[in-house]
Amino acid sequence: MEELMHITSCRKCGEPKVITAAVSKGQRGRHREILIKVVHRCPAHGREKGTLIPLGLLQEGKHFIKENLFRCKRCGGHTEIVDTKPDGEHVIFKVRCPDHGTGKRKISQMVFDMIMDEQPPHHPPEHHPHDPHAPPHDPHDPHRPPGPRFCPSCGVEVAEPGSKFCHHCGATL
Repeated sequence: MEELMHITSCRKCGEPKVITAAVSKGQRGRHREILIKVVHRCPAHGREKGTLIPLGLLQEGKHFIKENLFRCKRCGGHTEIVDTKPDGEHVIFKVRCPDHGTGKRKISQMVFDMIMDEQPPHHPPEHHPHDPHAPPHDPHDPHRPPGPRFCPSCGVEVAEPGSKFCHHCGATL
């Protein structure tokens, strides 16, 4: 984890860089391990840089990757996911910063699935499918749109029935 933080921390200010992409580069190296190219940028000092990181190291630091993937690359502030779509072996999603608007991120489907398995620590579920105060619903109701009513990953109610991804955490529905 410390090695990953060292790789993606700004040399000038020591702050974590914003991750703008994480794409698979296949099996390489002496041990034929899967390498992921992580593109990162310091909001204060600019200049994007790509670093090849073994998949095993990303698995250890998936919380760190997730935390820095959903930040604005101009100010470093937290963003929200506004759109997600699959693109071959990758997922492309838009994030919105309240001050700087939207930006795109491209991430390998394998890495996306890995980091989205983890519940974000600072975003507790607003609703939970087993909430006793939630209105009752019948999954066999013919008027109910297809797809789950709540995200299986974060528990937030799905904003657009029939959508393929959660608008809050980006998990596949």
